[in-house]
Amino acid sequence: MAYRVPSRRANFGNRFMPGMTISATAKPRWVEEVLACGAADELVLYDPRSQVAVALNLSAAALWELCDGERSVEQIVAELTAAASGTPDLAADVTRALEELSTLGVIVLHEPGRADG
Repeated sequence: MAYRVPSRRANFGNRFMPGMTISATAKPRWVEEVLACGAADELVLYDPRSQVAVALNLSAAALWELCDGERSVEQIVAELTAAASGTPDLAADVTRALEELSTLGVIVLHEPGRADG
């Protein structure tokens, strides 16, 4: 999913770390420095800070676009589940995808009520 160009490492804020859990009330937000470019059937994200490029399929792109910092994980799951009528609850898939996007540094997770989120 990602192509990493050798670069120096930096601290990018509220990223998912192994052992963390993403709560249903967390509000994921795309990172403003990340550039997005639509292609035929994918969305390519490029983070100039880490020099990481990520190609998202249409489903992952739809998820990323909902990460506006206003919607909670629970609301995002509900919207994607409704859009994919007839599909079972997508909570586990959405959470996994958010974990990966956060680890890659293209979204940050804000936890309402936390000083750092």
